[in-house]
Amino acid sequence: MGTALTTIWDKGHPQVKESLQSLQNCSREDIQEACAKFKHDSGLAVNLGTFMRVLGFTDRQKAEAAFNELKNNRDHVEWFAVIAAMLVMSNQKYISKTTFLFSLCDFNSSGHVNVAELCIGMRYLFMGIHRFFANATVPTRDEIEKSTIAVFAKIDTHKTDYISIGEVVAFSYMSKNLRTLLGPFPSSDERIFEDLVTFAFSSKGQKIASTLRLETQEQKMLQELRLAPHAGTHATVSPSSQRRTQARKMRNRPWHDNSTITKPFAWLMYHLFTELQDAGLRAIPNQVLADAVGDHRRLKTLLQQFSQKAAAVDVDMNEPGHPLTLLLVLMEKHLTDKNFATRLHDHDGDAVSLHGLFCLMCPQVTEAEIDDGMRWCAAYRAHDVLSELLRYKTSPMVDAAADAPQHTLELNISEDDVLALFEAVDMDGSGEMSMQELCEKGSLPPGEARRLIELWDRSRSGELSKGDILAIVHQVHSSVRQSMKALFTESRGRPPVQSAPDLSWKAPTPQAAAK
Repeated sequence: MGTALTTIWDKGHPQVKESLQSLQNCSREDIQEACAKFKHDSGLAVNLGTFMRVLGFTDRQKAEAAFNELKNNRDHVEWFAVIAAMLVMSNQKYISKTTFLFSLCDFNSSGHVNVAELCIGMRYLFMGIHRFFANATVPTRDEIEKSTIAVFAKIDTHKTDYISIGEVVAFSYMSKNLRTLLGPFPSSDERIFEDLVTFAFSSKGQKIASTLRLETQEQKMLQELRLAPHAGTHATVSPSSQRRTQARKMRNRPWHDNSTITKPFAWLMYHLFTELQDAGLRAIPNQVLADAVGDHRRLKTLLQQFSQKAAAVDVDMNEPGHPLTLLLVLMEKHLTDKNFATRLHDHDGDAVSLHGLFCLMCPQVTEAEIDDGMRWCAAYRAHDVLSELLRYKTSPMVDAAADAPQHTLELNISEDDVLALFEAVDMDGSGEMSMQELCEKGSLPPGEARRLIELWDRSRSGELSKGDILAIVHQVHSSVRQSMKALFTESRGRPPVQSAPDLSWKAPTPQAAAK
């Protein structure tokens, strides 16, 4: 990591060893499925039989050839190293690869990674690269650790001794060295994944092996590098206590005002993103963004339109120390800055997500500020989704004669929007939106919130469920059932938590209404 990556491909374009070429260009789903199968095993190293089964080899001779290239001196394969190398060669976008690699480093499934976990993960990564590629220049173990520790310190700006997925995403957008590692492998999957990957299965033996390896690495670093011990690494502290300590450290300090990303700033960012995004990608195509920021007149006009829209919907665009006139100048300056154009060019033509836009525009701000911006944008999107739903004047819930398919409107709502809506509005996590939540978190007037519930509350509970909202989306998008199937296909290797909601239009029976 860091300087350890600068010479990795000095000997030319990566050359995958012949017996391992079948493991390149895998999809995200393929690797997730392999991880789930590996985690059923009892240890961190597997034998030939498990290796064949997990990676889908049907020819034993080819499996043995691949296994022999990867095995250690105990005739087993370290599967973390195999998965890490497969991720490097996979068909995913750069950011999707980095978030998956980070997720692999989360050995204790805490949602955050400490310096010992990152060192172990990077050691596995370079081990895999060394065994997969004939011409890779791999640094020594000590060089890997020193470089990883330096990068960890750079990412951990708050000195919490842990780094989060958001901090890693922000770092990855700026890291040229990490791009050096992943750049030679083109991507065919246009999707962008910026969230932590959760692995559902892990055997007891494997957890013990991971914990022992992590504790060994921590003790080694305490002794050799003389790092100060803390509660997170003390062997006698329980995992739940570690998580509480970690949560307290990661908690944002309310007295630190944001230096750049304020609520009005996020408003402008959100509307710029929705104006330029490709709805299918949920991201802005690289060239579209480059053209927009290159046309200063158009950019100024767009920002003025967004500020006027804020006034129309009663959004306060003036904050103490951040008046609207100054905010518009600041936003335009960020977008037209030559350094932003350079960072966008260095993004290698990849589409830019909303999170990515914040990172590329504001590289000096803290991850806490970017999190605030993303949270405000989620609230703005939630309000837009609710406004779309209110375009309906009637429904089978209030008029039994209403034929939903014939009254369908063109709504700009997807299944992802529904999930994001509940994440932003459903304060108590009940899976339903109440009148209070629609007003407070959805920013709807009481009258509109009441009308929305009357229109779509199929169970007459006085609240809106995900099934209620998905039923509307189902009528708008005739392909929703195929999309739901694809959603569960993307989750291969993980058992579905619950069955898909009933998306059919049904007026409540008299018995249900009575309840």
